Amino acid sequence: MRTALLGPLLLAGAAAAADTGELSGKLSVLTVSVGSRVRGPEEALVFLEDAPNTGGLPSGPFKMEQAGKSFIPDLLIVPVGAEVQFPNLDSILHNVFSVSPVNTFDLGLHKSGDQVSVKFARPGIVPIYCNIHPQMVGHVVVVGNPFFTHPKPDGTFSFKAVPTGTFHLVAWFPYGDPARQAVTVAAGQRAQVEVKIKESASASRHERKDGSRYGSY
Repeated sequence: MRTALLGPLLLAGAAAAADTGELSGKLSVLTVSVGSRVRGPEEALVFLEDAPNTGGLPSGPFKMEQAGKSFIPDLLIVPVGAEVQFPNLDSILHNVFSVSPVNTFDLGLHKSGDQVSVKFARPGIVPIYCNIHPQMVGHVVVVGNPFFTHPKPDGTFSFKAVPTGTFHLVAWFPYGDPARQAVTVAAGQRAQVEVKIKESASASRHERKDGSRYGSY
């Protein structure tokens, strides 16, 4: 029985391999001349925003805590449709919100020990803030496929078994605008890309949920 099944399995594997390729690249970061906060390319996230889902997405539960007037972790990668919990572990009030067009929400004031959650229904980058504490900045990146990774310290990254086609590669980090470019993956071939992102001194500046500036607290 095992011998009889081996041929079809090998053929299926060969067919799957024939419909995929590889993508490798290198990310470089242009930092500000004074006061840069960038430690290296490994802080960035590179992903194919519109490639098919081939399985292997992150699994929950997903949680972004409020502790020490910070979001922990400050970067969370979740699949489309995931529910993220936002427990308040501080002894003070928080008001978690996002005005992102991808997933807009406002959790209102919640006290220590409260645990509220949000469902992230659409893919994209979602900045998360607290309406009371301006230093609280987090990001939820919602992905629809398993092709995402942090570059190595030298900036290199790669994806294997990528379905053939033309997709959009996004390079993002919390210190500037994301870079987006089209890449084409051919069957049995390796595509090469170079990506550059630029640090902005004003990247972490933001307003309250009503558009007003933060005051003292």
